[in-house]
Amino acid sequence: MSHVSESALKKVPKQPLNAYFKFRAERLAEMADDPDRVSKVKEEWDAMPEKEKRTLEGDYKDALDQYKK
Repeated sequence: MSHVSESALKKVPKQPLNAYFKFRAERLAEMADDPDRVSKVKEEWDAMPEKEKRTLEGDYKDALDQYKK
């Protein structure tokens, strides 16, 4: 895409993170000093009730619809 300028590319909206990766990014930021944070975040996600996961997935779908517009 050499015909598109760098500044134009920076203005293009980025696709939102899916529910897991958004959760993961937020939790990793909170646990910045913990060396085992990645595995702990995965365990938290696995233990999370389905109702909470569906809420996060609904937020993702809303953000994705907004992105597509």
